[in-house]
Amino acid sequence: MIKGLKILLISSFKNESLRVGQYLSPSFGLYRIASYLNKRFDIKIKIFDPDLEGIDNLNELIRNNKFDIIGFSLLQPTLKNDIPLIYSVNKISPESLLIAGGQGAGFNSEFLLNNTPLQIITKGFGEFSLGELIKNFDKQGTLVQRFGGINGLVIKNSSEIYETKPVSFYSPEFFKEISLDFDFSIIPYERYWNLMKQVYTEEHLKIMKNENMLCTIRLVTSSHCPMKCKFCSSTNFLDDATACKQKVILLEPEDIMIMMKNALIFHKEVEAFYFCDDDFLQNKQRTYRLCELIKKDKDFEGLTFYCLSRPDRIDSELLGKMREVGFKFIIYGVDSFSNKVLEDMNKHMISLDKKTIIKEAVIKTLNADIVPLMNIILFYPTSSISDILETIEDSIELIDKDARLTVYTYVETYSGADILNDGFEYVYETFNYKDKEFKLPKTILPSHKDVRVLAENAIELRNFLLPRILTKYNWEGVVPHPLYGLILFLAVYKLLNLDTTKIEELIEKIMRLELVNSNKLNLITTQAK
Repeated sequence: MIKGLKILLISSFKNESLRVGQYLSPSFGLYRIASYLNKRFDIKIKIFDPDLEGIDNLNELIRNNKFDIIGFSLLQPTLKNDIPLIYSVNKISPESLLIAGGQGAGFNSEFLLNNTPLQIITKGFGEFSLGELIKNFDKQGTLVQRFGGINGLVIKNSSEIYETKPVSFYSPEFFKEISLDFDFSIIPYERYWNLMKQVYTEEHLKIMKNENMLCTIRLVTSSHCPMKCKFCSSTNFLDDATACKQKVILLEPEDIMIMMKNALIFHKEVEAFYFCDDDFLQNKQRTYRLCELIKKDKDFEGLTFYCLSRPDRIDSELLGKMREVGFKFIIYGVDSFSNKVLEDMNKHMISLDKKTIIKEAVIKTLNADIVPLMNIILFYPTSSISDILETIEDSIELIDKDARLTVYTYVETYSGADILNDGFEYVYETFNYKDKEFKLPKTILPSHKDVRVLAENAIELRNFLLPRILTKYNWEGVVPHPLYGLILFLAVYKLLNLDTTKIEELIEKIMRLELVNSNKLNLITTQAK
């Protein structure tokens, strides 16, 4: 290992407007890697977010520093921006070892190594792979001679691709160690929060029911979700790295408390903690114990908590405990209200009537005074028009009871997801860079021709309706995600010549309520006169 090794880790590059309802936040994975390795090696690791700090500043940083290793955290949706960035970084610093990790890298290793200046792809948790690279960095020879004994790597070896042995099983002890070593002092949360305050006004937050949630710290408290939904790649990420089924690892409630208390020391403005595990409530007893610990600790009084969960993990007693200590928001992977489509998604639940379980969970959540946010994939590849209408009708019923929703039009193509083996047709995005054409799958089209036509026309009609509805309510700035989804529902109903009264009433209810709260209604009334 070279003493004082300099490492730059770059987060995925969105380079575009945030999705509706999305918040820009620090890369949890990169900061966890830096926190873990800084305590074990005499090195300097710099984390850079191009969306926060800009490409010009990145270029200047690289010119002014001779980084031994430059790593990229890649996501499938950002590859169109990450690939040109990798080329640009290589041009400025051709002597740096270029590596990449994350879901967008591990499942695309051969493609990336053959088509970019990247030299090494890491699989699984980056703490292990990068730590071993650091230990072996001063070895001589080819990349394979230097690093071929490290598990979990894919290496560009001249004109060939060399893959090392799989990573061993990750142990609970290792996951606890990398989690509790998290150094919250190095993360510039306040810069992200200040930026988001310029994007989301108080009116936005009220419509989305995100009050007291803008200054949020995300936590990952489990290794992965094991449920194998067909459209998800993260469920396969560690299995791919270890070449076998990796057992789910959960942090103990006491460890979660340590992480949160460490965060509070360095970030006094925090309003909320977001447990962004794909299924935070997969162990009810763990959640009960965590609620008991939060309730006893005065440091957490007045803070908001929210999480992701499957809707079949819910019961009223659990929700009551969560609400008592400050849980105000749960994001549910609902995805559809059609039992047929849920079955196609590989949504395993205790009953064949999956949609009833989902609806009951959302209603129980509302009854506990917690806001449920329903994530929906409207035009799933196997959906029929009747499936789509069933999902819209049930969503409308629950929105009327004050649930919120985010609607995704199509399934996005994440490499490593099981659905990619089913032979569906893709929409591709193409771009040219360095005289090379890149063609990346973006979304999966519906199989049924009538659904495909409906989807295309509905998206086009939403784009037509959206500015007119925003003008009607004198709305400025980004679109609140409940409105964005409801207008897509409205477009579908209009195209099918169905009664749109209920949807229009819901739009009115959501937007007028906020206008009254913010005194905008008086302004509109005055202007109308």
